[in-house]
Amino acid sequence: MKSLKLGFVIIICSIIGLGIGGFNLEPDSISEIDNRKLTTFPTIGEGDFTDSVENYVSDRIGFRTWAIDTFTWLNDKLFNEMVHPTYTYGKDGYVFFKLSDEEYDIEWLDGFVAFLLQLQTYCDERNIPFIFWLNPAKTTVYSNYLPDGYNFTGKFLRDLLQRLDEAGINYVNTTDVLMQKKESEQVFNVKYDAGHWNDLGAFYGTNAILDKISEFFPSVRSNTFDDFECLTSHVTSLSVSHFAIDEDVPVFLNTQSNSILSLADDYASLNLNANYTDYDVLINTAAQDEYPRVLFFQGSYVNGRRRFIESRIKEYDSIHNYENVLDFDYYFNIFQPDCVIFETAEYTLSASYFDYATMINCTFNPSLNQFDSYEEVQMNTDCIIGYEESGNIVNFSSENPWSSANYAYLQSGNLILDLKMDFEEYTLSASFDSTRFDSENAKLILLDEEAKEKRIYDVKWVSGS
Repeated sequence: MKSLKLGFVIIICSIIGLGIGGFNLEPDSISEIDNRKLTTFPTIGEGDFTDSVENYVSDRIGFRTWAIDTFTWLNDKLFNEMVHPTYTYGKDGYVFFKLSDEEYDIEWLDGFVAFLLQLQTYCDERNIPFIFWLNPAKTTVYSNYLPDGYNFTGKFLRDLLQRLDEAGINYVNTTDVLMQKKESEQVFNVKYDAGHWNDLGAFYGTNAILDKISEFFPSVRSNTFDDFECLTSHVTSLSVSHFAIDEDVPVFLNTQSNSILSLADDYASLNLNANYTDYDVLINTAAQDEYPRVLFFQGSYVNGRRRFIESRIKEYDSIHNYENVLDFDYYFNIFQPDCVIFETAEYTLSASYFDYATMINCTFNPSLNQFDSYEEVQMNTDCIIGYEESGNIVNFSSENPWSSANYAYLQSGNLILDLKMDFEEYTLSASFDSTRFDSENAKLILLDEEAKEKRIYDVKWVSGS
């Protein structure tokens, strides 16, 4: 009996010793299976110290990844259950993102559609096409493979589409084309990358938006299979996971990629939300003159698949969507696009991605041409504007020389920047691309709606102010 107890103690001590011996002390360590930074050691006085230490230890204890992988593997093999923080099994081996109920916030949905209308109006006033591009979740397209017991109704999507129609939003909904194609082709993988369409689905989905763009720019055409090298790739685990799978997935490579030039480094100082930092500025060196420059606000359906769009337009300015689109006029000022696309996936339409309070409180300048009837007054004093330049981005600000002004603009030739006004600090600010906007010939324009007066100032630029 003593030997048995001693053996048990030795086993327990060995397990504890292995956990301590393999403890992860690396700062800023990233978990491959959680796709997040592991908990750092807590600071005394910040929150519940005991809970924080517990989270720290559970995140960093030795062999954590091995233990989770083993537990997941055993549940899969013994019980055909997927115990995973991100994924869940459906029927016939299909894998989906973790399923939640279909409840949604009607007030948020109405606010979102109102925000879309605000963006569309902003673009319409400037004669720029605006298109909302909606892509369905895998649960919508392959709802017949959802697990037994999960009652999927699709009510959210129906309510959204009804509101888009009632508001007159110009949109593309790729649900129908993907539902049609899935009858004979696999537009989402069975298992791999369960939250997004695959390259074949992206091919059909992006063709839908290209067809819509061509209504405004007839030179734009949709893709053909000849535009790509169509391959397959064998994958052995789920994305951001060690969960073993065995699947061949489609891979499309752009045969015209040699004509695409990225200028991302020149725009490295772009102001981006810390959680959504993906961006690029792609120039199609083989583009026809008639091709448009398009500003895309896009999510993960498109961020990794720019190759389906880059060769069909002249310039592809892509900004990670969600919180960034709430700063819409900042990006519009910089890129001065010919067309704006707002892309998002069905399952991202919630306050978790688009903050409600910020969204409904967004305000943008009306188009300057709406004030053509105002009396113009050329001021004799220059407006001093301080600026800082980083790459192609110029950030500038100045004191507001006219306290009763409601709106402020900076104009150079045909290009007009919408300035932000701080009515408490009496300052003006904005940003622009130095390769597009001729600042040397710029004029500051301030408007007073009550007086119906437009004051115009010459500008004096001061570096580093």
